[in-house]
Amino acid sequence: MRKEDLEQYLLQHGVPAASAKDLTRAEIDLLVSVLEEQAASGSSELEDKLWEADYRERPVDIDQFIEDPEYLGNSLKRGEVVYERWREIHREINDPSRNISEVIFTGAIGTGKTFNAVIALGYDVYKLSCLRQPQTFYGLAEGSKIVYGLYNVFKYKVGTTSFPVLKNFVTSSPYFQKHFTRDPNVETTLRFPHNIQIISGSSDLHAIGDNLHAALIDEANFMKEKAKKKDEGAHSQAMQLHQSIQRRQESRFRTPGRIYLVSSKKHESSYTTNYIRRSRGRPSVYIADLALWDTKPKSFYRGFGDKKFRVYVGTAVQESRILKENEVAPENAEIVYVPEKHRDAFEMDVEGSLRDIAGVETVATRPLIQNRERLMQCVDRSIPYAFTGPTLLVGVKSEETIEDFFKHAEVLDVRASRYIPKRNPGALRFAHIDLALTGDCAGISVGHVADIRRVKRARADGSSYEATAPVIEIDIMTRVKAPIGDEIDISKIRAFLVALRQYGYNLHTISYDGWQSADSIQILTKEVLRIFR
Repeated sequence: MRKEDLEQYLLQHGVPAASAKDLTRAEIDLLVSVLEEQAASGSSELEDKLWEADYRERPVDIDQFIEDPEYLGNSLKRGEVVYERWREIHREINDPSRNISEVIFTGAIGTGKTFNAVIALGYDVYKLSCLRQPQTFYGLAEGSKIVYGLYNVFKYKVGTTSFPVLKNFVTSSPYFQKHFTRDPNVETTLRFPHNIQIISGSSDLHAIGDNLHAALIDEANFMKEKAKKKDEGAHSQAMQLHQSIQRRQESRFRTPGRIYLVSSKKHESSYTTNYIRRSRGRPSVYIADLALWDTKPKSFYRGFGDKKFRVYVGTAVQESRILKENEVAPENAEIVYVPEKHRDAFEMDVEGSLRDIAGVETVATRPLIQNRERLMQCVDRSIPYAFTGPTLLVGVKSEETIEDFFKHAEVLDVRASRYIPKRNPGALRFAHIDLALTGDCAGISVGHVADIRRVKRARADGSSYEATAPVIEIDIMTRVKAPIGDEIDISKIRAFLVALRQYGYNLHTISYDGWQSADSIQILTKEVLRIFR
């Protein structure tokens, strides 16, 4: 058969033509012979012999691997715990015609991303275990180590997430117990016959020197960021690890294994988000970007029907919000249609719910508290402000101290010839100091627990519950700024903290944020104050 005629022939037999684009003349003849045998009798003796050349047994498909008790069926309740959307994803990434080399699971929390990535990696290990000589098959020297890596933002966390899950899968599988038994004397890694190992780690250092065949990078968005030399911005630890694994695979393996990149949404400039943007359109990269409702069974939403509400995804200048029923959405707005079950969670925290439930990135530069209306509702104007103004000009050259701006009569009472706070005088106080020297402002905040109440909280799945929570009242909140041409006098901040004790504020803990705090910590510790940095 001529090569130019092969495409049509393959399509007639349900085989993507791209599968044969790099075949030699002899390989084309073999392929045609296999297809003709299958067309004639439904099976092919030649195909079986081709499998037998490399495999001691032919791997089962992903559905049987998930359902059959011989494999992961015991751990996965015969597949019941792997919901239908995930079953579809597993079939898609294991479709041999697609030749997927990278898999990205991202989106909402609680969708099962890590769990299913471990299943997928476990299937990869299983397929390798079926080979007669794995090293020869992948072009490695006989006896060479072949490694699968499990990575997380913190190495210790791997031991509580992906690694024990995979270890349990292997331990509970009759197939692995009989045909690919791990070394029971080693707990920190999984060691199998043919020098196959599964390791865990938190950085590229845990892969140096190994033939890293495949890897699972979990929580890639939340890895620490390091400054990139001679460049602005940040260089992500996830990027370093990801690229290190890619280079190692390309240099060691004729046919590299897969990289699984798993992370919940963080913000629009996160590593996973940027990598997805660069990778869209690449046929070898599979992307599953999932909202919570994409993966849950219909029974999860029983009682709510198909009703949904609309959520406007905010921008750098506009806050996200729930749209009213007949409200016209802003032009070119991103709108998310959310199942009614999640309304309480979105009403309590629309930004957090967009990220955690809908799996939508939020703008990285937004303030910590986006809902200014809710913030202002926390203000009790009946409580007097402790200073003459919100900003205190206190420098090294000036004579003024912070106490000079303190409104004693507004916030203090006198009892038994001693000062005490007017509000909740017996409560423990907690202070935080954010230090600065010149252009910035230093911040001083002191608060206490004024009450304990029952409050309504929202879970990520949309349900709600009641919890006990403290009511925090802020006694003192101000900023200290240096006069023009001067520096903030940090010793005056320390002196004010000591004075607060004399005014009856029972300071339990003082925390600091800033590199300048070492001297203050040492001095205030001598005053028998609990200092944290």
